Amino acid sequence: MRDLKSTRLFDSRFAANKRRYVLQATLAAAVLGAVLAVADSLSDAAIVTAIASSTFIIFTSPHSASATSRRVLGGHVVGVLIGLTAGGVLHGVLGQPYETNTVADVWAAGGVGLVMLAMAVTDTEHPPAAGTILGLAMADEAIASGVLVLAAALALCLARAVLSRWLMDLSSDAVTGERSDGLVP
Repeated sequence: MRDLKSTRLFDSRFAANKRRYVLQATLAAAVLGAVLAVADSLSDAAIVTAIASSTFIIFTSPHSASATSRRVLGGHVVGVLIGLTAGGVLHGVLGQPYETNTVADVWAAGGVGLVMLAMAVTDTEHPPAAGTILGLAMADEAIASGVLVLAAALALCLARAVLSRWLMDLSSDAVTGERSDGLVP
């Protein structure tokens, strides 16, 4: 409920840092655009969403734990490995097409839970990587899609490494350490 009490419409640091905010959003769009141009594909919405979400974290909270290379790459590696495995089992059991099959939906949801557990156990928690399994478990070209995810994650990590000295945390939570649920980070 604490987050509902805030009446601010804009981040209090925006007025003093307009250029930084616009620059980081522009850099994020440019890096994501380059990754998507190289990949030459917007066909798999779940995979593109996971990569776009990673881009958001890296460029709005570049100094947070979720933006570290260990978590970005590690989380997506976990998502890719489990996604390819889940997709292989689904393909073997159900054959093609299985996009609208309830069994496939339940299997993919269980896979997300497994990815979450594996990321937590390996200290590679990266929330967007939990969505990677959904794209891979249902993908026609799962291996190629997995390579795309890992290449994109690597490109994002390289961009963060090169640009991090010029990037600031735009997220209030990342700067203040406050959490909307009242827990200590």
